[in-house]
Amino acid sequence: MKIYKVSEVVKILHINRNEVYNLINSGKLKAAKIGSLKISETWLNEFIENSIVAA
Repeated sequence: MKIYKVSEVVKILHINRNEVYNLINSGKLKAAKIGSLKISETWLNEFIENSIVAA
């Protein structure tokens, strides 16, 4: 399983850093504090799937 930094998620989702933090703070995107915030591949895929269904 891959673990992403916020900067990597910015590039994957093509959104800015503040938007990633907003998604995390709103609970839409799960993250864990491991030194800095990290997002697992599973959590990122869940977010993407939920976003596609909601669209």
